[in-house]
Amino acid sequence: MRIWITGASGFLGGELAQALVSHGHHVIGLSRRPSPAATESCAVDLSGDAARDRLVALASHSGAPDVVVHAAARQPGDFQMADYVNAGVVSTAHLLDALSGIAPCLLVYTSTLSVYGVPERNPVRETDPVTTRTVYGLSKLWSERLTELFATRGPVVVLRLPSLYGVGQGDSFIDGLAQIAVRNEPIELFASGNGRALLVNNINPRRLD
Repeated sequence: MRIWITGASGFLGGELAQALVSHGHHVIGLSRRPSPAATESCAVDLSGDAARDRLVALASHSGAPDVVVHAAARQPGDFQMADYVNAGVVSTAHLLDALSGIAPCLLVYTSTLSVYGVPERNPVRETDPVTTRTVYGLSKLWSERLTELFATRGPVVVLRLPSLYGVGQGDSFIDGLAQIAVRNEPIELFASGNGRALLVNNINPRRLD
């Protein structure tokens, strides 16, 4: 199966590419930096004006993808509004514009639980209202809405993921806490500081208040 992964040089995209390649799939990593985990890399800035033509040329040369996993995004941090809009919404629009002229395929978009804002219950349910007030959350929600338009051409799956961390990630929440502890600096507690983290199968953190 031929699979495109945007953001393939990042943590999520790289891990996914490695897993899919190990199962015999042909993975093309789409990112500004090379993706060593992918079968082959295509250097492209999805927020740039040339992105659509670059992807159309790739499909013409290498064949249309069977699956596209759109994992490219600007992660939360000290960035400007335009950074989130360009890396999220504009990149999604360019990708969808390119796919509009390609045979229908499965589109998987990696969104975030942040679209729910501060949920009234935990775990949150898919039917709960979206109440995000952050630019990051809004950029993800706007991109979700764009992918819904693609559903008229082929199947779309939107995954609203929690914060991810694991081996090989150098900028995760857990990694940040570890670095603060190593420097013997105080760790800031958010909210009341009374929350507890429950690890389910040592993978999915769930906050209990």
